[in-house]
Amino acid sequence: MKYLIINADDFGWSRDTVDSIIDLHQKGVISSTTVMATMPAFNYGLAKLKENPALGAGVHLSIFDGRPVLPPAEVTSLVDEDSGLFLSYSEATKRGRRFRTREVAAEYEAQIERFLESGLKPTHLDVHTMLPYFKSSWYNSIIKLALKYKLPLRTVLGKDFKEKRSNIARRIKIPAVLLLILGRRLISKMDRNGIVHPDYFISEFSDNDNEADVEEKVHQLISLIRGLRSGVSEILTHPSSSGELWRRIENTVWNDPRIDRELQKGEIKLISYKALSKIGRKH
Repeated sequence: MKYLIINADDFGWSRDTVDSIIDLHQKGVISSTTVMATMPAFNYGLAKLKENPALGAGVHLSIFDGRPVLPPAEVTSLVDEDSGLFLSYSEATKRGRRFRTREVAAEYEAQIERFLESGLKPTHLDVHTMLPYFKSSWYNSIIKLALKYKLPLRTVLGKDFKEKRSNIARRIKIPAVLLLILGRRLISKMDRNGIVHPDYFISEFSDNDNEADVEEKVHQLISLIRGLRSGVSEILTHPSSSGELWRRIENTVWNDPRIDRELQKGEIKLISYKALSKIGRKH
């Protein structure tokens, strides 16, 4: 059986982002999302989730965009001292700033707790940007949180990891050999701890390309859907009706009726991470 999670990241980025994801969910396309507790439309998004309980919603752990949940004085290595907003990793590096792992872990947990305070239960955890997956101390913190809260966790490297490692390495700008070593460690940690996760992770569609042609992206997405393997796959996306052009392009593509027709062909079952927990999938 081909199970498919279509997860829209960055829920709460803006009201338009929230509304776009809800609209696509109501049209039967988006099955899952992940919520950013650090962004301006977080509370607006929570209200929309309560109106749409069939939409699976996890926590999108972030230390690179928005405002921390913890007081800035408790996460001084992560924020700009004047604005109290998160620093980008590149800006932190420029300033010679080293992010403290204990602050990263504390902020991640605070974001989960903020979500739980709404009365909603997250379906899973995933992480904003690829970097935390490949920083061992940060990833260990994420593993501990998945275990503590008994939640599935996105894997950015699936069963087809070795086949795709060259393309992944090129996208995240690290040597393929290093990615192979780091990838094996990442997968091993999930396996040893029995953390539930999809079999495959498909990130190629959401490539932040502001010059992408919509028609080409429609054909790319159809090809990815047709190429799904047996097991559980997750397709990553960041649709929004406003903001960066690449987000608007993704939103347009998902609204194309050809995508819905492809998903309705019968060999694919659209699920959320909530169903994944019941299936109990892991490598």
